Amino acid sequence: MKANGKICMDDELVAALRAETERRIKAEEEFGSFILTVAHDLAAPLRTLSLYSELLAQKDSNRSVEDMEQFRRLVHSANGRLQGLITGMADYVNASSNITYPLPVDMNKVFRDAADASREVTRWPGLNSGKLLIMTSDELPGVRGDPERLVKVARHLLDNAVKFCASQECRVHISSRSDDSDFAFTVQDNGPGVQEKYSQQIFEPFKRLHGHDYPGSGLGLACCRKAIEAHGGRIWVESTAGEGSTFCFTLPKPAD
Repeated sequence: MKANGKICMDDELVAALRAETERRIKAEEEFGSFILTVAHDLAAPLRTLSLYSELLAQKDSNRSVEDMEQFRRLVHSANGRLQGLITGMADYVNASSNITYPLPVDMNKVFRDAADASREVTRWPGLNSGKLLIMTSDELPGVRGDPERLVKVARHLLDNAVKFCASQECRVHISSRSDDSDFAFTVQDNGPGVQEKYSQQIFEPFKRLHGHDYPGSGLGLACCRKAIEAHGGRIWVESTAGEGSTFCFTLPKPAD
């Protein structure tokens, strides 16, 4: 019996080591791909900044006031893209880190705080200006985790709902259900929906289905995935193109 028990323990140890090795290899591959994409995405706004800053510095009497204003706008836009990428990269790295000291988290407050922040952005000129976020919610359970990271997850999901909504009234409903060991949360919007072939791709870093037609770094949903996985959960989308999307994520139930 002892021999059989030892063999069983050895098999479990080998399986655990193999799983950990595969996880590390996958993480290294993801990080390498992330760095290459970051380098590519940073290059374009840096070129724009360099070119038009140099043109602005040149004293050319033949340039019109309109040309100079256009150069300034391009410099301002490139600077905004750089700042967005840097902020997004920091959020992505932070979202991926382990949660050392999980705290009690009121998910009702998480979504209230995220909605307040998202509504504030709609007041900035040029950023979803004029759109109204209307959020309704069922009573949500409490979990344990990193409150700041969970607010950012909720914020990204609400911001996306507003950003891609064609209507001036962006309606989002938050609900939850209890599974065996997890709580599942859903964020249902009235946006354009996501085609099934893109349902996994949208959670990868820098995957922008709409190119640069909409503002953003392309890291929002990737940050959501990393943050939820760091909490021991998973995230996915259920959607039909043209009929809105329901983003779902799970979080472990707090231990009694």
